[in-house]
Amino acid sequence: MNLKVIVLALLVTIFIVPNQVFGQTISDSVTGEVYTTKGVPVSGANIYSHALEIGAVTDSVGRFILGPIAYDAPLTLVLQVSSIGYITQSVNARISGPSLTIALKEDLLNLDEVVVEAQSRSSQGGSMVKIATISETQLNRSALPSQIQSLANTPGVDMISMGSGIVKPVIRGLSGLRIATLFRGARIESQAWGEEHGIYLPEQGIDRVEIIRGPSALIFGADAIGGVINFLPSPPSDEIGRASVISLRGFSATTGLQASLQTKKRSRYSHHSFSGGYNAHNSYLLPDRSTAENSQYRQFFAQGTWGYVRDWGEIDGAYSSAYNTTGLMSGDGFQQAGDHIITTSATFFADGWKVKPSVSYQLNHRKEFDTSFTAPWTPDEGDSSAVDIGDVDLSLRTLSYGIQGKKSFGEFEFILGTQGVSTTNTNESEEVFISDAEINEVSGFSISTWERETLTMQAGLRFDSRTIARSDWSETYDFLSFSFGTTFEPSEFSELSANFSKGNRAPGLSELTADGVHHGANRYEIGNVMLTQEQSHNLDVGFSHTTSSVAIDVGVFRNDIRDYIYLSPTGTEIQGFQVYTFKATDAVLRGGEVGLTISPQRFPEFSFEGSASYVRGESTEDNLPWMPPLNFHSELNWEKNSLKGLSDVFATISADFTASAAHVSAGETSSSAYHVVNVVVGAKVASHVSVSVAASNLFNKTYIPHLSLLKDIGIGIPEAGRNISARLSFSF
Repeated sequence: MNLKVIVLALLVTIFIVPNQVFGQTISDSVTGEVYTTKGVPVSGANIYSHALEIGAVTDSVGRFILGPIAYDAPLTLVLQVSSIGYITQSVNARISGPSLTIALKEDLLNLDEVVVEAQSRSSQGGSMVKIATISETQLNRSALPSQIQSLANTPGVDMISMGSGIVKPVIRGLSGLRIATLFRGARIESQAWGEEHGIYLPEQGIDRVEIIRGPSALIFGADAIGGVINFLPSPPSDEIGRASVISLRGFSATTGLQASLQTKKRSRYSHHSFSGGYNAHNSYLLPDRSTAENSQYRQFFAQGTWGYVRDWGEIDGAYSSAYNTTGLMSGDGFQQAGDHIITTSATFFADGWKVKPSVSYQLNHRKEFDTSFTAPWTPDEGDSSAVDIGDVDLSLRTLSYGIQGKKSFGEFEFILGTQGVSTTNTNESEEVFISDAEINEVSGFSISTWERETLTMQAGLRFDSRTIARSDWSETYDFLSFSFGTTFEPSEFSELSANFSKGNRAPGLSELTADGVHHGANRYEIGNVMLTQEQSHNLDVGFSHTTSSVAIDVGVFRNDIRDYIYLSPTGTEIQGFQVYTFKATDAVLRGGEVGLTISPQRFPEFSFEGSASYVRGESTEDNLPWMPPLNFHSELNWEKNSLKGLSDVFATISADFTASAAHVSAGETSSSAYHVVNVVVGAKVASHVSVSVAASNLFNKTYIPHLSLLKDIGIGIPEAGRNISARLSFSF
């Protein structure tokens, strides 16, 4: 299908649909009551419509009125109902329909909060797989220097790292091009082909992060065979007016500073927000108080959202810009990465359909230098060329567009959609590492869900066609993907689930066309245009059970990948660098996770969370590299609304234990077991002032994670020693 035709059709849809499907408007409300499963009214519960971006709060007896809402056709809303201590639910409600009665279950399994509304702000999009949701509060209360690092507290999620400036998520043993990273539902293309290419998104201004592990990622792309991570910016204020926050945080191990400002305003029909900041860290201190050279980094960022809501629907968008400079500890070099993303979407209601067109554009500019730069941030004054031109200088420009519709017919719900992506890669340096090329992709998908009482079944189908072309070569990859899943509730407190999917991933541009020195990895890489697409067959089975004070969640998986692409050493050298080339083999990854939450009723201020995860990856020739060892994470939380003049008082102590790596690939060194303890305490000391103090690696342990890129550098460089940080926030 011609891409110009798709773009034209999308534009016609955006501008014509709202003019043809809406007539005379009327106004009415949604009313209801919120109770616990034991029949106790829930006061202060939030009822929110993402589509219209309006909300309500229940009164002292659990009642609410949402509206008035103007509409001109029978309108069904998906309402998100949430309250602290209860599982977030979604409810279908009709304007001027019967009063709702909503029962909230106690949320004892905070590791696996479920968000089920299929909106651009919720990445679930109809998937039956549970979404692990990490809220802004959890991110801000983390003792770790980076919010992205705190994602590793989620079962099944680990981090490839190079110091504290470069972190890259691993989901069930897969990373890089096999993980879909989203910003507000828009796919981020950040040239993640290198292990040292971390995720660079603003550390502040994020409302929550959603993580999907396992099958059923058709909406996000058939190549998301490892999982999906969706970063969601802060939503509009619930009340009309402006709200702002200034936040400062300092770190002892890096003499680092984080500073940010966030402000947002809401009126009756529109809203907007802006956040910006600066993160600066010098080279970190090791447990013996020596310095890990060339580990400094900095980040400038800005981010904004906007929205316009009327009776015919909503149009909104977001912008994010982040510019990062990071030392490459594998040598004296450094890398720079700039990401600029703008995304716009709309929601229209027509004849029972909810239609959502979207467009996004991204520029990713990545440079790598083999020259040093003086601490903390500027290139060597004697090397003026390093300021403008890198040894690797790539610009990746991506235009994404799509439209999807959703409608319910009794017990059935259907989602139909189409997507398109147009990408160009250009070199701006004399040294061409990855060829100039164009990538064009079109796809269509359908997801059908049937639900009756305790049984839900879902099936999805997707077709993708991707063409990769450079001046002397081109290839088209066509593939069909599908998924099927079911959940069954044998009792009010238990749930069984099973999901199977077949996904496909076309080779990345680096895997096909690389030919040059990859300075970040300190090796010479050669691509292979004979590679075919990876084919993933992924089975996921889960069980959860919740009682009044204890909840447990267990999941096991097996992921068979045909033509798994990997880098293999050739035993030769070019320009003094070891040569690696891309090959393919068959691989299988299997493992599981378990999560436990205890919330004793006799001590409501306390809660305990524990989790464990394990994955084993093997190919037909060897163990797969970069497989995280068995690990355990535990947290003891204490929280009190008020204490001696303070409010929102909290304390968390967490411990991580990682076993030694027993199954490593050839050429990969093993690693020893270790455990690390972190602690954080905080409170609101005034109505507009909050403070917190944290310590990561409290006991100053010397350790090297198995997924650290520093493990094989020299004799190995450990992680940072004890790092004390203090955070101060002003809201106004």
